[in-house]
Amino acid sequence: MIEIDDEKPRVVAMLSIERDEPLRLAVGVPAVRGPEEDRRRPVGGDLAVDQVLSADREGAGGVVSERQSGRQREIRRTARARTGDRQRRVFRYVGGERDTTPGKGEKARDRKRGGPNALHHDIGCDVQPPGFVIIISVDEVQDLNQLIRELNEDRPPRGEGGSSAQLEAWLQTLVERAGSDLLLVAGAPPAIRVDGRILPLPHAPLSGEDIEEAVLPALSARGRASYAQDSVADLSFKLRGTGRFRINLHRERGRAAAAIRALPTDPPRLASLGLPQGAEALTRLPRGLVLVGGPTGSGKTTTLAALVEEINRRDARHIVTIEDPIEYEHTHQSSLVEQVEVGVDAPDFPSALRAAMRQAPDVLVVGEMRDPETMRIALAAAETGHLVFTTVHTTDIASAVSRIADSFPAERQNTIRQELSMALGAVLTQTLLPKKGGGRIAAAELLVVGYGTRQHIRKNALQHLHQEIALTKKQGSITLEESLARLAREGLVEVEEARARAAHPEEFENHLRAG
Repeated sequence: MIEIDDEKPRVVAMLSIERDEPLRLAVGVPAVRGPEEDRRRPVGGDLAVDQVLSADREGAGGVVSERQSGRQREIRRTARARTGDRQRRVFRYVGGERDTTPGKGEKARDRKRGGPNALHHDIGCDVQPPGFVIIISVDEVQDLNQLIRELNEDRPPRGEGGSSAQLEAWLQTLVERAGSDLLLVAGAPPAIRVDGRILPLPHAPLSGEDIEEAVLPALSARGRASYAQDSVADLSFKLRGTGRFRINLHRERGRAAAAIRALPTDPPRLASLGLPQGAEALTRLPRGLVLVGGPTGSGKTTTLAALVEEINRRDARHIVTIEDPIEYEHTHQSSLVEQVEVGVDAPDFPSALRAAMRQAPDVLVVGEMRDPETMRIALAAAETGHLVFTTVHTTDIASAVSRIADSFPAERQNTIRQELSMALGAVLTQTLLPKKGGGRIAAAELLVVGYGTRQHIRKNALQHLHQEIALTKKQGSITLEESLARLAREGLVEVEEARARAAHPEEFENHLRAG
């Protein structure tokens, strides 16, 4: 039975399980009874407002999502119901009264009457006008779970749209032409980045509405809520038969825009990136903090994935990655790999990192240290015997180190430098250069931290860190100028391009002549 009496109904659900009977899912919006002028209006029905309840055939546990007062927010709770030998296992909302007495605030209070099968919780939200009810029988648990997931994600059920053929066509073109990014900007046709160059596609200029119509259906409920509230959404997206992508939907000049990056299916091997030989030694460090720096789009995430893949293939360790969003998917090989996505598996980086510390990890990978709290926990993890990899948006080793201390209040910076000097294991910074014949290749600078480096960090004498690279060359350290000169000598990049990237031109010329 389907009865619709509201343009924007909110979803509630009941799941009941009977012995030897198919699973039944009731989805609906409870009706409001009583005249509009009544201050106290009872809310009837089997369910509380705005719930989607999920459970499998074996258990009576479920996940509740609640959307309140026009804002989207998720509350997760576990519901349990006692089960007799022949008793139905039912989640029921046993009723309540909505108190709209003046002075109680905008959010109403629901008073619930309990029972042995009652699902107890507190809600405070506006009650919609009479909505709709759907009763569905499903024979397979997988079909039921899929339906519940679609409802919980606020997506249309299968076969009722919810995807953008236009976006899929653009992404297919991006993959076929081996591009890295799809860029959608109002007032210009869609464009793709191939080997670092922006190439427009044969399409009319887009409007902000065109971009939203193409991209919004690909977002999850969390992504759409983030875009509606903060005007930005950043998450991963998988298109069957095409690949995985990282979507960043944002606004500029009051209009929608999007940057969508293609993610390789498999993590790269470290040897394929052309990094200095000393980079492999980072995977053999027993403990410490390893910083991977570089400007946006310089391949920092790819380098992190390659380092994790190297450890995963070689060592029997427990690896926990924390990312926003997950870009490379790692399989369990010699190691066990857990991948936590911020916004899906954890609310933020600090919460995820604190939880990971209690999961007995050997290796922690933090996609990005965005705030002092994340930095503080990562430092503590490195000091207590963990190997921690993370990225920072900097262009050289000195600025990568200073970024950590400078993120804290002035009165704490000296203490942080002391901790950083003990915890830091290595710093790798990189940049991408156009490669002869097409493509791009990385030039890198690597400092393996030794006694002298620790002393300079303690004293905040970071201008001497470049000299420390030469002193620790036997441990695998290498300057950016040496890396650029090697690429130029081997004919992989143009000499002029390499010379323009060198921070110390004279040193670059010396290495170039020495080869």
